Amino acid sequence: MALLAVFGKLSLWQWQRAEQKAALLSEVASRPVLSLEEALAKTNPDYWPVTMKGRWLPTAIFWDNRTLDGQVGYDLLQPFATSRGVFLIDRGWLAGVARRDLLPSAPLAHGEAAITGRLRQVDPGFSLKATAPEKLGGGYRVQSPAPEALTESLGLPLQKWVLSQEPSGSGFIAHWPLVVMPPEKHRAYSLQWASMALALMVAFGCWLRAEHRRKHE
Repeated sequence: MALLAVFGKLSLWQWQRAEQKAALLSEVASRPVLSLEEALAKTNPDYWPVTMKGRWLPTAIFWDNRTLDGQVGYDLLQPFATSRGVFLIDRGWLAGVARRDLLPSAPLAHGEAAITGRLRQVDPGFSLKATAPEKLGGGYRVQSPAPEALTESLGLPLQKWVLSQEPSGSGFIAHWPLVVMPPEKHRAYSLQWASMALALMVAFGCWLRAEHRRKHE
C-alpha cells in the first residue's frame, strides 16, 4: 500500500508538471512582439518576443557543451549594440570540431540590423563565474553565457538579458528551448508510474486470491 501511494503521487505530480508546462508554452506563444523599450519596462521580460535595432559587434563567443540530437557543439553568441546597451545574441547551434584547440568556422553578422527573438535571463545558479573565457583563434569559448561573467573579460558592458534569435536562414539551429522537458515527456512518465501502480494492484490482488485459496484448502 505504501508503494501504491508513492507511485500514485509520482504519477499525479508528473501529470501536473505536464499541465503547468503546457499552460506556460501556450501563454508564451500568445505574447505579442514588443519593442526593446517595451520589454525592458516590464517587471519580468523573460521569454518575451522582442524586436531590437542596433549594430552587430565583430566578436564570436562560443557557448561550449551544447548538445543537439546527441551531437556535441556550440551556440554562437554575438554582441549587439543598441540604444539600451550591448546584448548577447544567441544566433543558434552549430556542430563542434574534433579538436578541442580549434573552434568551428562561424560567419559573423555585420552592420546595422533589426532582429527578433526571445529575451532570456541566464540562471545565475548555472553561471561558472570562476571560468574565464578561453581565447582561441578569432573567438572565445565560454562555459556559461552569463553576461556578468563576460563583461570584465571581454571589455563589453553587457546587459543581463540574452536574446535567443529566431532562425534567420544563416545555417544555425535555434537551440534554447523554453522548457528542458516538454509536457509530452512528463505525461509519458505519468503513465509509466500509473502503469506501475496498476501492475502492483494486480499483483497484490493475485496474492490475496492465492492466500485465500491456501487458507481454504
